[in-house]
Amino acid sequence: MWFSGAITDAVAQVQQTDKVLVVLGVANGDGDQLSEMAESLFNDAEGAFGELLREQAICLRLVDGSETFDQFKSIFPCATVPFVHFIGKMGQRQAPLVGDEITERRIRQGIEQQPASSTAPAQTSTTAPTTQQQQPVPETSIESERQRQEELEEKQQAARDKIAEVRARKEQKFSDEQREKERQRREQGIALAEQQKQRDDEELKRQAEKKRAAKREEAQARARVKQQIEEDRKARKAKMDAEVNEQKAAKLAEVEAIKAEKLRQEAERLEEIRRQRDTTARIQVLLTDIDYTHDDN
Repeated sequence: MWFSGAITDAVAQVQQTDKVLVVLGVANGDGDQLSEMAESLFNDAEGAFGELLREQAICLRLVDGSETFDQFKSIFPCATVPFVHFIGKMGQRQAPLVGDEITERRIRQGIEQQPASSTAPAQTSTTAPTTQQQQPVPETSIESERQRQEELEEKQQAARDKIAEVRARKEQKFSDEQREKERQRREQGIALAEQQKQRDDEELKRQAEKKRAAKREEAQARARVKQQIEEDRKARKAKMDAEVNEQKAAKLAEVEAIKAEKLRQEAERLEEIRRQRDTTARIQVLLTDIDYTHDDN
C-alpha cells in the first residue's frame, strides 16, 4: 500500500506510469484523532476503493517532523495535519484535503478527476541528486494557498475543539458512570456487609442456643444420673433394710421359738408336778412333843 522509497522515486514513477501521487501527511505519535482517522482510510481500504489506490495511485505517507515531510512541505505549504495532496505529471491536481475534509469519496474524486490546467506546474527532474528540484510557485498562488490553509486550520481547530468537547463529555460521562458504579459498589458492599453481619448474628444465636440446649441436656443428664444414683442408693438401703429386718425377724422367731420351747417345757414340768401332786397323799401328825410326819404312798 505505502510507497517505501524517496519522494523523487515516487515522482519518477508518476511520470512513467500516469498514476497519481497521493501524499498523506499525519501527526507524529498517537493522540491526533483526525490523523488516525485519515490513515485508517488507506490502511483499511477494501473493494473498489482499495483497488483504485493500488491501480491508479502511488500512496506516500509522511510523518510530521521527518526530513521528508519538511522537504515536501517546503514545496507544497500546508499549515496543519492531516492533509492529502494529489500530484500528477503536471503537478498538483487539485487543492489538498485537510482535516475532516479527508473522506473516501473525496480521495476517490481526487484520484479519478482529470488534471486541471496547472497555474503552478511543479515538474520535477528525475535526475536531481539528493534534493527535489521544482519550478518556483508564483507568490500569489502561495499567498492564496496560505490563506486557504489558515481558513482550513481554523476549521480544523474548530473540529478539534468539537472533538475535545465531545471527548470531555465522554470522559465526564465515563467519570460519572464510574462514580455511580463506585457508589453502587459501596452500597452493595454495605448491603452485603449487613447481610453477612445478620448471618453472623443469626449463626451466633444458633450457636448460643445450641450451647444452652447442650447445657440443658447436660444438666438433665446429670439430674438423671443423680436420680439414678439416689434410686440405686435407696434400693440398696431398702435391700439392706430388708435383709436386716429378715435377720431380725429370724432372730425374733428363733427367740420366740426358744421362749415357746421353754414355756412348753415349763408347762410340762408344772403339769408333771401337778399330776404328781394329784396322785400323792400327805398325812401330817402333830404331836405335842415330837413333830413326826409320815408319808404313805
